[in-house]
Amino acid sequence: MHRARLVLAAAAFATALAAHADDDFQYAVVHGESVSISGSADFLQRVRALGGGDLVVLGRGGKAWMVRDPALVQEAWNAFEETRRLGAEQSKLGAQQSKLGEEQSKLGEKQSRLGGLQSKLGAEQSRSGAKQAALSARQAAAALRQDGERQQQLSDAQLDVGEKQEALSTSQHEIGKSQSTLGKEQAKLGKEQASLGEQQRRLGRKQEAAARDAAKKLSALLDRALKSGAAKPVD
Repeated sequence: MHRARLVLAAAAFATALAAHADDDFQYAVVHGESVSISGSADFLQRVRALGGGDLVVLGRGGKAWMVRDPALVQEAWNAFEETRRLGAEQSKLGAQQSKLGEEQSKLGEKQSRLGGLQSKLGAEQSRSGAKQAALSARQAAAALRQDGERQQQLSDAQLDVGEKQEALSTSQHEIGKSQSTLGKEQAKLGKEQASLGEQQRRLGRKQEAAARDAAKKLSALLDRALKSGAAKPVD
């Protein structure tokens, strides 16, 4: 029953792509701890009821047959050699895509932090601007009163605020440069991700073709097994 559960879950290896080759043809190949399967829910229930052991279950026209002959089971498993190879390549590409996604995420977090700092600096610039405007108004009032001492105090205060604004502007500029650098890195990663995505799409088309070819081989195997008597009906 352990392998039967593997059949249902298609734990180690599964493909339903071959169903496109012949919508009426269904199959399940159990080989060791690995499974390749394509079929309806009813077909899967039939497979589950057969128990463990290496076997091939083939369905057509609403009927199903089981094959346990070791040579035929091995032949059926070999039919998926190309799909397994392509699946391994797809897995590698997926791992690379995942790694790039993680790097992209880290860069995004850095961009977010820099954006937060930029926002805070912008708020400080706004407050400094308001303070500068208030000091200018007070200085004008002091001038009207001909209060030279007060004017000097306000002028000194304006210089301090001006220096702070200049420092804030410098910080904003540096943050902007960092954001630009991160943006270039993100764009580079994006191109790499796009390239991997195209490779995955091309590989996916090859997988579909390989799966259809495997299904055709299994259909021919069923014909031979029916003639030789190696295929036993499944209730």
